Amino acid sequence: MLFSRTTSGLDFVDVSVGGLYSNRTYILRGPSQSGRTTVCLQFLISGIENGENGIMISSERIENVILKAEQLGLSLDKYLMDNRLVLIEYPKEILTGHYQYGGIIQLLGEIEEYIQHFNCQRLVFDTLTPLLIKPREQEQANYIYSLMNALESLNTTALVTTGSPNSAAATRIIDLLEDAAVGSFVTDLIPSEDDPQRIFTIRKMVNPMNPPQSMKIRIEYGQGIVQDFSVEEEVKKRKKLKNLEKALTDLPLSIAMLDTDEETQAQLEEMFPPDCSVKMYEDEDDFILQVYDLDCDVFLLNTALPKIKWREIVSLLREIYPKLPIFLMADSRDTKLTTKVARQFGADGLFIKPLPPADLIGALKKTLREFGTLEEVIMRYQGSMSPDDLPEDMNGDLVLVEKDEDELPSPEDVSVTLPEFREKLQMQVLSSSRENTQFALVSFKMVYTREMQKLSHMPQGLEMVKKIAGAISVSLRDVNDTFCRYMDKLVVMLENTDQDGAKAFAGRVLNELRGELAEKLNIQLNKHLTILTATAIYPSHGTNAQDLLHRVTDVSSNFVKTIS
Repeated sequence: MLFSRTTSGLDFVDVSVGGLYSNRTYILRGPSQSGRTTVCLQFLISGIENGENGIMISSERIENVILKAEQLGLSLDKYLMDNRLVLIEYPKEILTGHYQYGGIIQLLGEIEEYIQHFNCQRLVFDTLTPLLIKPREQEQANYIYSLMNALESLNTTALVTTGSPNSAAATRIIDLLEDAAVGSFVTDLIPSEDDPQRIFTIRKMVNPMNPPQSMKIRIEYGQGIVQDFSVEEEVKKRKKLKNLEKALTDLPLSIAMLDTDEETQAQLEEMFPPDCSVKMYEDEDDFILQVYDLDCDVFLLNTALPKIKWREIVSLLREIYPKLPIFLMADSRDTKLTTKVARQFGADGLFIKPLPPADLIGALKKTLREFGTLEEVIMRYQGSMSPDDLPEDMNGDLVLVEKDEDELPSPEDVSVTLPEFREKLQMQVLSSSRENTQFALVSFKMVYTREMQKLSHMPQGLEMVKKIAGAISVSLRDVNDTFCRYMDKLVVMLENTDQDGAKAFAGRVLNELRGELAEKLNIQLNKHLTILTATAIYPSHGTNAQDLLHRVTDVSSNFVKTIS
């Protein structure tokens, strides 16, 4: 292998991505107090303890860096005394900005001499910001790439830090740095009166199959940054909310519109999926007569209609449907009607024609969040979607059944959410690595055949997935075994299990499922329903959590049709 792997100093990063590539450069960004310097110290200490001397260039005084390490219980004395660690301050002229390009070249030359003299294999810039001078915009990209190439030419495994971007220009510089680096990480600090939360994100890796991962962290005395496996409700809620919002724009929503403008109706039909219903009522009296029987998700009222009593209509709708979004539309000529006025009379927003798609969809999401009904709307539609409504990603006539990641109810309460499953998987990797044991991941993917679609009693997708969840629950043998929902699949983790054990477990699940479906739903495996499975055995198929999970969830990897 051209680039060997080395440790990062953070166990949860090594478990997730397999460590860092030697002699490559990584970016770490985050606000003050989020743990950036702590990560740098752990990165250096981990290298030193593995025989890789380190050098750190800091924007702080060296004495302060040493004191910080002491406060963390990470003493640097023994490494400094025997020259395994070198600490350098930025020159004052660079920190104050009074320098030219030549000053940067000179600094990099001096650092290269230190690296060669002390045989350093690890390099830290905490922070790189003093070197990010502001060249003309057309030269910016060339400068950033030249700087990153200069760092990599030092033949060290490098970690460079920056603050969080606070402007468009700063964001562009960060984007250029991350494009040039082999990987990037983010530390974040979520303020709280009681206990501020720190979040670590593996943002970008050179492997495109590694999606960004966020995890809660804490700082432990004598250890530095470690993963916090306590339940992080705020992070889970944010992730779930983001997934729900993303799903909202794909649902066949029902929209009731009081208007006579067919162009607006056509515009709404273009914003949402083809099966979205946009019902236009041109007469106010007709609309009011039917208002009690309307089955819709959002109301749009044109206040510019002649003699329309929109205040009374909004009041009536709010009384009947207290948690449905109501938006007003107006012409640009109406300067008296503002969003503030609209809200005073009970509406949730005002839009000037022609409707701005992004603003309307954003307002719809925000309003449903405020009403607390976003998840209810999503689940109502996803629970009733047939296989024909879902995308096809398999060959021939096979289609996916579900796509959300919500937690599934289990007869024995052994299912967990996906974030919890990832945490358990990472812990299992660490445990199996220490104890030299095997474990298995087995995934089940359900797909309908065309025969299923011919049934008059075709069950809903969520109901079918629950059947598989029940079969998995009764088939588990160990109290430490668990499973989760991963998009359209169910993934099971089996402790102390090899390939034969994983195959036997899949057989038990299918036997349970076959009887359940035949007895209660008159559905036959392989005729109406096909189960695809995939297995991954630690360490044969991977030594980190991300690779193992990818093996059993990637459609193009190793899914095989299970024969009854």
